[in-house]
Parts: sequence; structure tokens; C-alpha cells
Amino acid sequence: MKNYRKTTLRQHLYQLGILLSVACLVITSSASPVSALDEKSYLSNSIYFLSKKDEQCTPGQSNSQGYTTIGEEVEVGVSIYGGTWDGKNLKRNPGDDNGNSLTGKLNGRTTFAELSNAKSLDFKALTDALKAPENMRTPANHAWKGGLKPKAKLKITYNGKTIVMEKGDVGTGGGNVEGKVRAVDLWYETAKLLDFRVGTGVAKVQLVSDDTPVTPLDGQPVTTSQNTNIPMSVPDGSSTGERVFKFLLNKGLSRNQALGIVANLMQESGGGTLDLKPDLQNHIGAYGIAQWLGNRRTGLQEFAKKNGMTEKDFVAQVNYLWDELNDSKKPYKSTVLDPIKASTTLVEAVTIFLEKFEVPCLPGRCATEIAKRMAHAAVAESKLAGVNGSGGSTEEKCEDDSASGAVSSSGYALPIIGHDKNPKHLNCTPRMSSNPCHHDGTPAFDLIAKPGTKVVAITDGVIDSTKPYTIGAAASDPKCKSIQFKGDDGWYYWYGHTTIDAPKGTRFKAGQVMGVVGSVACGMGGASHLHIDRGSPKGRTAGEKNHRDDGFVSLMQKLLKEAGDKGSSPNPAL
Repeated sequence: MKNYRKTTLRQHLYQLGILLSVACLVITSSASPVSALDEKSYLSNSIYFLSKKDEQCTPGQSNSQGYTTIGEEVEVGVSIYGGTWDGKNLKRNPGDDNGNSLTGKLNGRTTFAELSNAKSLDFKALTDALKAPENMRTPANHAWKGGLKPKAKLKITYNGKTIVMEKGDVGTGGGNVEGKVRAVDLWYETAKLLDFRVGTGVAKVQLVSDDTPVTPLDGQPVTTSQNTNIPMSVPDGSSTGERVFKFLLNKGLSRNQALGIVANLMQESGGGTLDLKPDLQNHIGAYGIAQWLGNRRTGLQEFAKKNGMTEKDFVAQVNYLWDELNDSKKPYKSTVLDPIKASTTLVEAVTIFLEKFEVPCLPGRCATEIAKRMAHAAVAESKLAGVNGSGGSTEEKCEDDSASGAVSSSGYALPIIGHDKNPKHLNCTPRMSSNPCHHDGTPAFDLIAKPGTKVVAITDGVIDSTKPYTIGAAASDPKCKSIQFKGDDGWYYWYGHTTIDAPKGTRFKAGQVMGVVGSVACGMGGASHLHIDRGSPKGRTAGEKNHRDDGFVSLMQKLLKEAGDKGSSPNPAL
């Protein structure tokens, strides 16, 4: 790569001052089998629940609850820019780069530039090599064209020295280095930390969490063998099951994939709860959160000892679980991890881990065990609805970050902060027609949103009653509730498929957060969503199919338009 080409590009980007915010996009599968949900399908909902596809979003905020590595470690070609290091002298070369980037000045930082693939200006050679998860990438329309996000943290090992650095820049690439794609340009001050003196070389790299401390320029690299990792850790959480869930998300698994594994561990060592017990031993000697037995338990003991821990150490067990799944000398990578990564539904992930990793039954004869673990998955999905990857990847964040919803001049607020926009809502009609607002032809709205999306009071009022669900998949979620909300305007509003813990008598102002959208199970297994309608006549409780107010449609359409709902992300599911 010629330096003048890269310099001109960086200067051009900096002078333009291109700063694009990352918009949160919820991607729902177009292959969903759900086209309409009525009361009858609610009662035979299992097909929807078992075939529910993963939803993903781009990152919101990073958090700081420990850290871990993300994805696999790979070898890439590395070069140097900004100056030189000859083992004694660190020399700045102002003509090589101006020291500016979209992330600010590069001088004095442990940083690097991600390079483009050969003969391209895509700025994502490293992203492609790492197979980085979506929540670690910039959008395709960002100045960095889908490459790693600004200040993404990278562990790099070169000649036995390991440091952590952050992405601060991009540049054009070049040919391969010793057969490896040239993906990283080390800022010259960073190169000194690694004692990188050559023009190009090969190093091992791996993504780490946003809160992993960057190695300071005056610090010391970890002197290790080439394959030694950053010290093992597991993110914090309110339960051991939650900590495993976060750990797996940070490793690049989707929510369904991580839930499938956690649900199995709940059966093995949690008694059906997220309280996984690392010191649990059964009557035949199986041990720990995954109930390792025989040679596999011996492997756990050796792994823990090598890392300065004992077999009962929870951190050792979680990392050993991941080590087993990735070890090419064992069968689990090809038979368990790779198929799970390829799965899209919860039942697939549960079944794969059950039949190929835990093996409590003969494959094809595990219907009873699958049913148990799917029930655990529903519980976990509900309890972890608002939990995202922490200490390893940025937080998945699919709704507005506001503490409350916007209130219109008339004193009403759209009852949800962030949802899948459905264009038919803007011109639908109250009653059965070619374009009804609700699948049953009544004046009601189903607003699709990810579990954990904030639900707010539509107007000033009070919770008049709450009711748990007793039918269908929703009955498996103990936190799933419907509420009657009595507005100060004299109307009753029915909120369905929610997790709202506030008791009867709790008052809310318009736009104030009351709770969140419930789990997939709470949504009757098809799609998590908020149902809302208004009782008719005024003063009558809401929720009854034959007593819904036609005038509610015009109110909701006004609120949707005021909230900027242009119907740009149609979802025909509800």
C-alpha cells in the first residue's frame, strides 16, 4: 500500500467531518410462518413458538460488567504507519499520515487502522477475517462501510507479546502477507509496544469487549505464548444463568442460540431455574453446570488447574464449556457449535445441545426432554428479555433510550417506545374490511417489538387491574400479564402481552414507562408485541372483542404520525 493513497483518504474523510449515528434496526425474518393470529391459533400456538426466528439489532451502548473475548482468534497480515520503530528510536513521519481520523487525534493512543480488502475501498478486511458479529460493525452507509465500529477493541499477539488496542482509523489495503489477508495497520506508537519493527508481518487478533482496558503506551504487553488469551472472565449478572447467557452473546451467538444452551444448563444444574450450581454433583459423579462426567470431568479439572483455578470455579466451568465447543480435537465443534451457529430457531438450538452435547437420551427419542428444556427456555427468555451482551460486546438496544415517551399537545402518548412499523396502521379502518387495523377486524392495534421494549402510559391514569395469562405459550411465562389502565380521560385501555410489575392502584403520567413488551411466549409464540385497545362505551373496561371503541383508531393514527411512523419497516405478521 502506498502511503500517499491512504493519507489522502484519511484527510479527505476528516475534512468532510463525516459523523454518522448508528440507527437501530430490528430485522425480522421474512420467512416467519405467522400471517395472522386469531383466538383459535392462540390455543395451538406451539408451531409459532418453535419456529420463531431470531431478531437482531445494531449496537446501542457498551457497558462495563467485566469482559471477555468475542468470536475466534485469527491470523492476519499487519503493517505499520505514522512513523517507524527500529528497536531503539521511535520516529514520527508527518508525511505518512496527518494523525487525524473520525475518532480524533491518533497521537498518544494505542490504536490501529482497519484496512480494505485487496483492490477495494470497503475498509472491512479485518471485519471479514474475524467474521465479526453485526453488533460490532458499522452500518453499510457509514463512512467505514460496514467495517468494525469506531473504537472497537482488539487483542493482538505478535512474537509472544499481547496487547489490547482500539480501532481509530481506516485505510486502503494491499496484497497478502505470508498468505494472510493484510487487515491491520498499526499506529507506529502501538507498534513499539509489540516491538514490531518490520514493514509487514503476521499476528493473531481477536475481538474483545468494549470495556477491556486498552494497553497504555507506557505500559507493558503481556508476555505469552502466541495462543494465550486475555485472562478468563465471565460477565456479571443477577444469576449464574444470566452470566452464561451474556457470555454466549459476547461470543457472537444470537439470543435464540444462547437461550438454547442456557435452557439445557437449567435442566442439568439449575433445577429448571437460572440458578446454575457449579458445585452440583449427582449420584454417578457428573459435576458442574453442564454435569461433566468421566473423561470430560477430568478435562475440566485439568483445564481449571492449568488456569490457576479448581473444577468448582464457575469462571473455569464457563470457559471450559466454550473451550470444549471450540476444540477441533473433540467432536463438539462440528456436531454442536457449528450447527447451533447455523440455527435460527430456539427449538433447533435446544435440540442440538441436548442430543449432541448433554446426551441424556437417544437422538430422536428425546421428545420429553425437549419439552422440559423448551419450558425452561420460555422462563429464561422472559427473565432475560431486557438482558443483552455485556462485558464482551455492545449492548443490543432496539428501542429509544428515552426515559419516557413523547406526549402530544392533547395529552396522549404513543404507548410504546420503538416498534416494527406497519404501514397499514396509518390508514386502516376500525371494523372488518379489506384493511382492518387488527387481525380480528376490530379497532385494536398489535405493535410488534422486541421483548424488553418500553411500554408507556397512553395518558394520565391508574392501573385498575392486572391479570396473568392462563392459555397458550403465554401461560408458560409467569411474568406475562394484561392490564386494565383507567385513564383520567374516562376511558379504559387494555394492554396485552406485557411484563408490567406495577400493582393495582399505581398511577402513571402520560408517556411514563410502565413496563416492557413481554417475551416471545408472552406474545403467544408468534411475535412479541404490545396489544392495545380502548373499551366502549366510555367507562367500560377494555379488551373485549365486541366492546372496542372505533374512535381509538383515529387517536392511534395521530400518535403514530406524530411519533414519525412512516410505515418504512412493514411487518405483515400482525
